[in-house]
Amino acid sequence: MRRCLLEIALLVALVICCAAAGSARADGKGMAPAAKAELDRGLERYKAKDYAGAIAAFDAGYAIDAKPEFLYVKAQAQRMSGDCRKAIETYLAYLATHPPEDKVEYANANIERCEKQLAAEPAGGTAEPGEAEPAEPPATSPAPQRPQGGTGSGTTTAATPTGS
Repeated sequence: MRRCLLEIALLVALVICCAAAGSARADGKGMAPAAKAELDRGLERYKAKDYAGAIAAFDAGYAIDAKPEFLYVKAQAQRMSGDCRKAIETYLAYLATHPPEDKVEYANANIERCEKQLAAEPAGGTAEPGEAEPAEPPATSPAPQRPQGGTGSGTTTAATPTGS
């Protein structure tokens, strides 16, 4: 329960930080109202651990207003549902939007988690749902290259779609 609350707090922090960076605001300014409603719906679904419902809401919001926040939170939901392959694609799509360096670190840390999880899977196996620690439409081909720089070696524990 404590981890879930931490995840939710971190997701809210990501949305607020993105707002401060000018890409979207927690009050919805800078984001189409219908997209903001889908973001809120997706965050509620995420909190309820309905990751499929969260992904659907984030996709719907992204279709309305293609803000990078949707990509990050979608990747988080994909990772938490155990779909690290798709999560990596979506984190890379998010990184292709050139987010602030601290967000790059979270995304890279979560990519590394997924890569470790995939490497530990037996061939043809299925992944277990993601860990709840730090760490939006699928990337189009070719997939963007992961930026070099911060890898999120960190002690940061972003949990909700911010960095679980």
